[in-house]
Amino acid sequence: MKLQLLEDLSSLLAFSRKVSNQKGENFNLISLLNMERDEMRTHSRIIGELLELSIWND
Repeated sequence: MKLQLLEDLSSLLAFSRKVSNQKGENFNLISLLNMERDEMRTHSRIIGELLELSIWND
């Protein structure tokens, strides 16, 4: 019984990951550009630019 529950849960998690990937929910531009470790020059600048654009578009 417990083994079947674990197998069912494993299948459900695999399906959930597949759907998330197909929807692009796990897409990360920073990772794609291999810039995860350079947060001050990437994340912060990108967020700053987006905030500045939103101020001018209001």
